[in-house]
Amino acid sequence: MKSFLADIGIYGLGPMGHSLALNFADHGYSVAAFNITADLGWKLQEAPKLAAPIAICFSEDNLVARLRHPRKIMIMVKSGAPVDEVLGRLLPQLDPGDIIIEGGNSDFRDTQRRLKLANSHGVKYVGCGVSGGEEGARFGPALMPGGNEEAWPVIRPLLLDIAARNPKGEPCCDWIGPEGAGHFIKTHHNGMEYGVMQALGEVVWFLSALGLTYDEIAAAMLGWNAELKAYLAEITAEVLHAKDADGAPLIDRVLDLAGAKGTGAGTVASALDLNQSVNILAAGLAARLMTMNRKRRELIAATYQMPAPRIEGDRGEWAARIGEALQAAFALIYSQGFNTLREASSRYGWRLNLPRIASIWTGGCIIRAEILNQIAEAYTADPRLDTLLVAPAFVQMIRRGLPPLREMVAAAVRAGVPVPALSAAVANIDTMASGGIVSARVIALQRDLFGAHGFHLTGAEPGELFHGPWSKSKPGA
Repeated sequence: MKSFLADIGIYGLGPMGHSLALNFADHGYSVAAFNITADLGWKLQEAPKLAAPIAICFSEDNLVARLRHPRKIMIMVKSGAPVDEVLGRLLPQLDPGDIIIEGGNSDFRDTQRRLKLANSHGVKYVGCGVSGGEEGARFGPALMPGGNEEAWPVIRPLLLDIAARNPKGEPCCDWIGPEGAGHFIKTHHNGMEYGVMQALGEVVWFLSALGLTYDEIAAAMLGWNAELKAYLAEITAEVLHAKDADGAPLIDRVLDLAGAKGTGAGTVASALDLNQSVNILAAGLAARLMTMNRKRRELIAATYQMPAPRIEGDRGEWAARIGEALQAAFALIYSQGFNTLREASSRYGWRLNLPRIASIWTGGCIIRAEILNQIAEAYTADPRLDTLLVAPAFVQMIRRGLPPLREMVAAAVRAGVPVPALSAAVANIDTMASGGIVSARVIALQRDLFGAHGFHLTGAEPGELFHGPWSKSKPGA
C-alpha cells in the first residue's frame, strides 16, 4: 500500500480499539494503528473494504511518524498503570499542539493528573468516555469528551462522524466539560448501568420463583419494554431466550459469577466524596461483589440449607404489575445518577449540560432508554431543578409504580429472593419523602452521647449545636 499520513492513530487494538479503528476508516478517516503485540494489528487486515486505509504500525515511533499534524492519538488500553506507561512512551515523541484522546474507563482524578502532565509537554489531553460496547464502538458509540477544550474544534468532526445517532438524528457526542468531566460522567453512566442491570436480574429471579419459564419472563420483559424502550431490558429478553446446544435454557448452565471492572466502585466512591447517597447503585455493585467468592458462598449455602424460594400469587397479576414497579425503579436509579452529576457540576465548576448529557445517552450507549428523554425535558423545563424526584413525569412514574414495587419487595423478602437493588429503591424514596427521619434523630443523639458531636434542634438558629443531658457542658453550650 502506498505510504500516507493518517488522520488519527489508535494505540491499543483490543475489542474496543479494533472496532473504533474500523469505525473511523468506515467514515473516511485514515488510521494508523498500533498494539504492543503485533497479532492484534494483523487482525485489522481481515476487515472488508473500508472507505479509508488503515496502516498497521509496529512501534510507537512508527505510529507517531505516520500521523499528520496536529497528531491525534486515541489510547485504548486498560485503565490505570497501562495508560501511564503509554503516556510515558508517547509524550517525549509528540510536538506542542498534538492531541491525546484517552478512551478507557479511567478515574476522573487520574485524567486530571494526566492532563497536567500532557500540558507540561505542550500536548492537549482529552479524557473521552466511550459507551456502547464492542458493537457500539464499531457502528456508533456514545462519546463523552472532556479536558482541554482547545482540542475540541480539531477532534470534533471525527468524533461526531463516528458517534451513534439518537432517535432525533442528533449525534450522541458533545463536549462535556474541563478536566476529568468526560470520564466522570462515563463512570456514573456505568454506575447507573449497575443499578439497572441488578434490578432487571432481580425481576427475573422473582418471576422464576413465581413459576414462570424463562421464555415467559422474556415475553413479559418485551411487553414492559414497549414503554421503557430500554436497551438493557431488550437484551435481558434476548439472553433469557438463549438456548444451549441441547435446547436447554443457557441461563441454567451459566456459572453465577457476575464480573465488575471498577467503574461501579468508582461511581460509589466519587458520589460519597460529594456527599451524595447512591444506595441503589451501591446495592448493584455489592450484589456483584457477593457473587465473586463462590467457595465462600458454597460453604454458607451448605451451612444454612435454605429452601428454594417460592413466590405465591397469581402469575398473570404479578407479571402485569411488575412493569410499573420496574418503571419506578428506573426513575429512582437514574435520579440518583443525575443528582451526583448535578452536584459534581456545581462543586467542580464544570457547568455540565444535563439535558445534553441525557440526550447523548439516548443512542449508542448501554443505558439508553425512554426515561432519558424525560430527563432531558425535565432539566430543559427547569435548569435549576434540584432533583428529578420532584419533576412531574418522575412523580407520576414513582407514585404509580411504588405500590407494586413495595409489594414485590415484601413478597421477595418473605420468600427469600434477594432483591437488594429494588429494596434499596424503596428505602430511598421512603427516606427522601419522609417528613421526619426517626433513625437520623436517634443517630444524632448517639453521636452526641459517645462523641459530644452535638445535634441541631427544630426552631433553633441554623448551625447552632446543642448537647444532651449526659454532656458535661450545659445544653446549648
